[in-house]
Amino acid sequence: MKVSSAILKIFLITLCLGVLTAHKLATDGGDSTVDASSQETAQSNTAAQVTETAEDPASVKPLPKKPFNLADFQMEIVLGVVLILYIINFFVGKGQNKKIAEKWLKVHKEAFEENFETIGMEEGGKLLDAESFNNYRFYASGRINCHYAMATIETKRRQDLLSMSILSFIWPQKDRYSLEIPLTNPNIPAIFALVRRKHIKQHMQNYLDIESLAVKRPCEGLNDNLAILSEHDEIIPTIMDERVLKMFNKFERYIQMVHLTDQKMFSNYDVAIRFDFLLPPNEKLYEDFVVLTKVAFYIADKLANYNMSPAVRAKAEKTRKAIHEKINKRRQEEKVEEAQRK
Repeated sequence: MKVSSAILKIFLITLCLGVLTAHKLATDGGDSTVDASSQETAQSNTAAQVTETAEDPASVKPLPKKPFNLADFQMEIVLGVVLILYIINFFVGKGQNKKIAEKWLKVHKEAFEENFETIGMEEGGKLLDAESFNNYRFYASGRINCHYAMATIETKRRQDLLSMSILSFIWPQKDRYSLEIPLTNPNIPAIFALVRRKHIKQHMQNYLDIESLAVKRPCEGLNDNLAILSEHDEIIPTIMDERVLKMFNKFERYIQMVHLTDQKMFSNYDVAIRFDFLLPPNEKLYEDFVVLTKVAFYIADKLANYNMSPAVRAKAEKTRKAIHEKINKRRQEEKVEEAQRK
């Protein structure tokens, strides 16, 4: 399990608190030393008074102690309060994230058991693998038409007080669920992406296969908030049939991306499809949300039996050859430039 940044922040706050406290003690000690030195000087300058004091020990009075003042420790108190809040928020936030992941598993477990022979990373082990305090993985295997299914539940960083307070205004967070399915059919030279319309530019910048091979294409009946980027029109009706279109339109607000690729963008297998969803804000809606996972299995089955026409296949292979040559040329130029800089 990766160490959370919240633990590092707690350590830094504790360190600052210790340094400031030590500084305060050192400063107070220095003041006492100065006071004592001044008193000693004054006594040496008045020899007569010292003699009288020596003759009458009862008249010796101890130096007054500096009274405790809470205002002198304002910085330490503030840091201490922040530290306590961080610790409380850490455990509460971590528990909330775990609860969300377990709720997802409870709702989706039956769907995976019906479609896969084995669920969980290890037989007899935990079904959910905690990658971090806000990232959980679920693995299923043993199904025709796909090698496996890997689900990732990435929640908000609730365990991190800074991320959930100040940084949330700059980078808003949402609970997410992604499902990666490598397909057993390796003969699908195609790029397809269903994305939110406002994120088209972002996805084209982030994914080289979409940028190089896909263009925006129409799909009758699709919600206006969604858009399709595809290499060719032929594969669109295979994926977006009436059943899929109906479900995607119904749960449009939860759909972030559906990405089919043969360019190994997120998997080492020849062809893979990934579904990126937002989790509903209310856990009571998870029961309805599970239908999107079932639709993902349905699409994987359809693609396993997809036969591309010879003309489209020939064009796709020709395009890929040209793009691969371009990419290789670019890499060679980068290597030469790097060698020249050395």
